[in-house]
Amino acid sequence: MGKFSVESSIWINSKKRPFIGKGRIELLKRIHETGSLSKAARVMKISYKSAWDTLSDINKASGTILVKKAVGGKNGGGSFLTPAAHLYINIYDKIYEEQKQFFDLIEKHMGNYDELMKFLARNSLRTSARNQLHGKIVDLQKENIMSIAKIDVSGAEFSVLITTKSVEELGLDKDSLAWLIFKTSWVDIVDDDKKGENIFEAIVRSVDKEEKAAEITLELNNGITLVSSSNAQHIPAKDDRVKIHIDKSNIIIGV
Repeated sequence: MGKFSVESSIWINSKKRPFIGKGRIELLKRIHETGSLSKAARVMKISYKSAWDTLSDINKASGTILVKKAVGGKNGGGSFLTPAAHLYINIYDKIYEEQKQFFDLIEKHMGNYDELMKFLARNSLRTSARNQLHGKIVDLQKENIMSIAKIDVSGAEFSVLITTKSVEELGLDKDSLAWLIFKTSWVDIVDDDKKGENIFEAIVRSVDKEEKAAEITLELNNGITLVSSSNAQHIPAKDDRVKIHIDKSNIIIGV
């Protein structure tokens, strides 16, 4: 196969009618930057009527006002985005970022049909692991055989031991987004004086007991929910505060 690139446009629809796409998001961003619909139209090299009609369509599809007029001021008023508009911009940009990362990974396998099929099959794979977290790599220490990735998940930093070959195959780098996957049996409740990596304080939200085991739902200080399973004699009670540990070699990284 030759050298190919994978591209696609993104449209978010509302009630089966077009709502926001690349051009409409750009219009909202230009209004935010210039403070004016007319200036935004000039920057985008479109007519004021076209910009006005587009904005009207966006407002109708969203069911709420996304751009308001500022009255008075030094320049006689202008336009500004409402919180709803900023929310839609963030949603669109996040979807675009995720899609681009996925397409970039596809492009790396485009030269080999078998490898491409394996990659696509892996990305459609579902797992029985109860703990699946999404975060960003904030540090990546590569060695010849093994590497250590530091991944931020809503303010909690997880250390993950991964082979350097896997780092390269997954296309991981600093700022890459990744999934952390680990089984409930790999979330250990430890003594309060335990120190080291991947140790977090948590509160017990629920305990589901059987005769010789228990499933424990835990909430970390930043709101992340994890599940631990235990067959130990001492099982914490609901609302207990505990410390947990996940060994860095027990965490699987997915993209």
